[in-house]
Amino acid sequence: MTEVEFEATGEEDRQAKDLLGQLLSFSSHDVAIAFLHRHCHQITPLLVELLKDQVVYYVRVDVDQALAIADLTREAARVIGDPRSEALSSHALAVALDCSGQYLKALEHYDRAEAIYERLGEDVQAARIGRAKVKVLLYLGRYDEALASAERARQIFEAHGELGLAAQVDANVGGLYERLAQYHTALTYYQRAADVFSQLDDRKSLAVVQTNLALVYSYLNEFEPSLALYEQARAIYQELGLHLWAIQVDHNVAWLYFLRGRFDHALKQFNWVELEALKHGDVTQAAICKLDLAEVYLQLNAFEDALEASQSAIQQFTGLQMISELAKAKMYQGMAHLHLGAFDQAATLLQDARTLFTQEGNEIYQALCDLYLSEVTVKQEKWDRAQMLCQAASQIFESNRLDSKAAYAQFQLARIQLHAGDLLAARSLCDRAIQYCETLDAPWLKYQCFHLKGNLDERFGDPAEAYQNYKQALKHIEEMRSTIRVDEFKATFVKDKLKVYEDLVRLCLEDGSREKKQEAFRFVEAAKSRALVDLLSSTLRMKGKDGTKADPDLIQRWNTLREELDWYYNKFNEYESKSAPRPAEIGQDLRMKIREREAELAKLLRQLQIKDPKYFSVQGVSQITSAEVAGELADDEVLLEYYTTGDEIHVFVIDSSGLQVAQPLSPASPILGLLRKLRFQLNKHLLEADYVRRHEAALRQFVDEHLEALYERLIEPIAATLQEKRLVIVPHGFLHYIPFHALFDGQEYVIDGHEISYCPSAQAFRLCRQRGQEMKNGRTPALIVGVPDEGLPHIAQEVTHLQSLIPGSETLLGEEANLEQFKRRAEHCRFLHLASHAVFRQDNPLFSALKLANSWLNFYDIFHLELQAKLVTLSACQTGMSKVFAGDELVGLMRGFLYAGAPSLILSLWAVNDRSTAELMGALYSRLIQGQPVRSALREAQLAIRERYSHPYFWAPFVLMGQP
Repeated sequence: MTEVEFEATGEEDRQAKDLLGQLLSFSSHDVAIAFLHRHCHQITPLLVELLKDQVVYYVRVDVDQALAIADLTREAARVIGDPRSEALSSHALAVALDCSGQYLKALEHYDRAEAIYERLGEDVQAARIGRAKVKVLLYLGRYDEALASAERARQIFEAHGELGLAAQVDANVGGLYERLAQYHTALTYYQRAADVFSQLDDRKSLAVVQTNLALVYSYLNEFEPSLALYEQARAIYQELGLHLWAIQVDHNVAWLYFLRGRFDHALKQFNWVELEALKHGDVTQAAICKLDLAEVYLQLNAFEDALEASQSAIQQFTGLQMISELAKAKMYQGMAHLHLGAFDQAATLLQDARTLFTQEGNEIYQALCDLYLSEVTVKQEKWDRAQMLCQAASQIFESNRLDSKAAYAQFQLARIQLHAGDLLAARSLCDRAIQYCETLDAPWLKYQCFHLKGNLDERFGDPAEAYQNYKQALKHIEEMRSTIRVDEFKATFVKDKLKVYEDLVRLCLEDGSREKKQEAFRFVEAAKSRALVDLLSSTLRMKGKDGTKADPDLIQRWNTLREELDWYYNKFNEYESKSAPRPAEIGQDLRMKIREREAELAKLLRQLQIKDPKYFSVQGVSQITSAEVAGELADDEVLLEYYTTGDEIHVFVIDSSGLQVAQPLSPASPILGLLRKLRFQLNKHLLEADYVRRHEAALRQFVDEHLEALYERLIEPIAATLQEKRLVIVPHGFLHYIPFHALFDGQEYVIDGHEISYCPSAQAFRLCRQRGQEMKNGRTPALIVGVPDEGLPHIAQEVTHLQSLIPGSETLLGEEANLEQFKRRAEHCRFLHLASHAVFRQDNPLFSALKLANSWLNFYDIFHLELQAKLVTLSACQTGMSKVFAGDELVGLMRGFLYAGAPSLILSLWAVNDRSTAELMGALYSRLIQGQPVRSALREAQLAIRERYSHPYFWAPFVLMGQP
């Protein structure tokens, strides 16, 4: 323990201070208690008072230490049996319990101290206790008692001329009205208290009130005065050494960032504050961080994370008996269930929250629950009920001058009227919502209002005005998106906002002018694989350029989780491989343990991304234009970019002279049906070899029929513009699973007349090409990794053959191909070739993996590599399969290798044949080592293999992704 300095006056003061110093010098609390009893004859009321002052100091620095000293204070008071000392010790214990979140116990000791002072006739001291009780009563939701206690204290302070203490009561009452969301009333009380503290030059009390004023201004969306007040308060706390209070300001600033749509800053600060609060024993502050994180996750559409954070908050606030915070946590959990489609659970939780707010007399949050319940009833198509709830909430928000909430209520009412077909009423309500938004810094609300206004403009036959409103909506989306660093959150954030991009693309294409078609292309690129593009543009990873590493504790936990996952993966693999009867409960237990560790590993990566910008730094990339794409293409290259709006597939054709075609091709639904039929036919080759041989001609015919039908819809309408050009295909959505190079015109496959490569977006194509051109060669020609098993007997032959083709290459075969050896060698080769069993995880694509000798290589392992390989080849089944998330974000093994530095990848779209794959790879590398470009080498290898294996299943599974 560290002693706070006091000035000693007189012999009694000196002795009390000496004894205090000895008590605080012990590292063991039990030793300190024993010492106190041995020196009981030296205990005086002054020592009790000094101990109580220490408690008051330490609650702002270290709550656990404050509790320990409070216990010493109680023991000292008990020894001397002095009533005033008992009051002091009860007060000290109440303060420590209050700050540790033990509010009922704190109230018990406040009441005891207050009663003693009243018996002693010390009215001012009793009133001090009454004032201190107000905050505890607030947290317990006992508002009437809090107001009564505050009023009694105020009357006593004013009667005794204690202006500073009366101002503290005003501050407490301001807190009560803030809690009830009566913000303008709260401002009146806070400002009155601030004026008095300023006059008295009471800087600590002034800083407290400035903090509260700042929070209320943030609720009223007045962010500039809010931030200025926070900065003033924090400076005072730091100067006075009040670290816990400074942390509370940091928490409030994080909330301010969130309200302004600066999600990255908010996440980073909330996580830091939570850790600091726990470090100092402030469980209440940590729980409030969880609560606020739940709301941030809701805005990011990270609903599973919101569920987890809100559930943690519910558990904490139930234990702390903090009713208002518990109600908010239930409200947020209800919203998470709403967005996940669990409408009944959502309604139950929101109603529970509303009941708790009603018990507290908090009509603002009752109304907010009604507004959210109206969203549930809209999803349930109970439109009359939704309108009633929304109108009631709107009236309360407007009467309390809560502009952002009133705007959201007007927006919701406009949506309801639009559904009812009353376009005039919907437009009037939407205009009113936008009018509210003019003075708000709330991009999350503005984008929704402007998008709805654009929809209404189209209904009224004004596409030009709709276009302007859609662009306003897009501006606010991009404003928010630019603040998000975490890759996963970028993908979830855009999920409910893609309709804005689609509407802009559709309007531009309907306009039909060349300028508008070029603009449509730019909007398409803005909607596709943006998070991946940001990753490709980044330059730093787990290891900074200066060689420093990320947080060692997080890295250690990361390594532990990976070891545990490998163990469980191998156990599950053994379980699945057994031919004997397998107990179902063992498999279920293994799956559960795997899911738990996968979830924690994913969360750990987000922590690393949030915690330190040095390690997962990404640079915002400006949206690419069709002219810029044209500048990347050779004269004999054409880029085909597909995009789906509604059920319509469009294509943009760009060559070296610019955008040539932008037109609709086909409805999406029949193409999706054809893709499903194609995959069904391809999967027949996984059946017994005898079956495949007997039906070889029929199988080929069925596949060709589907490939021809796809060609007619996706290539034939633009075939005249391709003219034997080399093609760069940029698919969209489920089109990523289509083998465009194998589409069939009835006579030839596309590959017969074209070299073909693929890329997730035009911007990604440019970045991959630039990366390939700038990349230095690795010191080893090739690393060839092979893990044979019973199902892949030709892998050993493949590895041996490739090693003979590439002089100086290194191999890792069988047991040598372990994770440690792979990581050690993978970063220094020019060609990286992996031949092993692969698993595509549709349920959790970031844990799709390649089998090594002792481990499974997944996205997270690949993500940390810094590759120098110009080409990575994944010679296994379905290695090119990715799950397509919102915003056309492809999540799977490919994403990890692209981020790790590979400009070009060869991957498979379906389960491959072991023998034909080995032959294909030999044909490919024999051309690569002669200096042939990857795109033409892969085409020639596929054509050569087709002479032996005519069915596309054998020659067409592999695609080139990235730089051609």
